[in-house]
Amino acid sequence: MIIPVKGYITSNDFAPIYRDWFGMTVVSPSDITDVLPDDGSDVTLEIASDGGEVDPATEVCNALRSYQGNVTAKIVSNAYSAATIVAMGANKVRWLQEQR
Repeated sequence: MIIPVKGYITSNDFAPIYRDWFGMTVVSPSDITDVLPDDGSDVTLEIASDGGEVDPATEVCNALRSYQGNVTAKIVSNAYSAATIVAMGANKVRWLQEQR
């Protein structure tokens, strides 16, 4: 399963404001944790983010560390600031250049 981590990382409470009022692409902890498979199957995060808020990123990181399956973070573009915290929750981190 592929889970996109694209745009600004923000809290569950602020995500609708950024999306609806400002038309921004954002990702919140529930956008990731709500789609993690129940069966512990492998997931790949496709990260393209300039970062965001540290607390929501840490929440995602901890949820990924607790996940029973393997998590691969695939950096497809930027992984700045808070996006690096999300990537730290994965078992493996891959950059686009490595996959050629």
